[in-house]
Amino acid sequence: MIFSSWNCRGLASKPKKLALKEWLINSKAEVLFLQETLGKGYEVENMLKSLLPGWSFTAIDSTGHSGGIAIGVKEGRIKVTNQWGTKQVMGMEVLSPDFSLPISIVNIYGPCQGREIFWEDLMVKSSMKSSLLIVGGDLNFSIGRAEAWGPSAREDPLSIFFQNLLLDNNLSDPFPLKLKPTWRNRRAGEDRIAKRLDRFLLSEGLISKTSIFRQWVEEVGSSGHFPIFLDLSFPPPKASSSL
Repeated sequence: MIFSSWNCRGLASKPKKLALKEWLINSKAEVLFLQETLGKGYEVENMLKSLLPGWSFTAIDSTGHSGGIAIGVKEGRIKVTNQWGTKQVMGMEVLSPDFSLPISIVNIYGPCQGREIFWEDLMVKSSMKSSLLIVGGDLNFSIGRAEAWGPSAREDPLSIFFQNLLLDNNLSDPFPLKLKPTWRNRRAGEDRIAKRLDRFLLSEGLISKTSIFRQWVEEVGSSGHFPIFLDLSFPPPKASSSL
């Protein structure tokens, strides 16, 4: 079961549409999280459906000239049984033929300001208490100095806060296959900065039921952010024994 997430910074340009279609098909992803779609929800849904036949999308309007999020699922593989959303968070309960239980998935476009309040308010919601939970998106935080690159880069001042937040809520950040930035400021020389701002988080309950879980970033696309991926494998069901 493969998930992908990308802060696309708008989908109006042809290069972004082509990049999205190409890497999504090649990745064989079955669930897609998008952030900063920069459009009306119904317009984003229609555009994505025409771009990616065989996918179903739900999107939320952007606010002014920023924001907007969407979730897409591959039809015939993923069944949506429940969904909810606000301007920065969208959640669904989904079923996959790979796993016998419903999984809660949450796509987040994290704020730049008021991050502590946003995350503290979010984590007390019942929708975030599922024992089988996947959180992904542009979470807009990094953890430790190792997740910042460049001469001017600094450790996220809230790094300890986020480490404790994940620990207190039984969420794990699977270490990527190779630690890479997911965002670059596109500057050169002393002003260049890159950070790991996008990631997937897994509940400990979900990890206990998986045989393999891994995430990685691919340096493709035409946004300041790169798409990230999560691969989950579940053990096959035990064959019933007969007496």
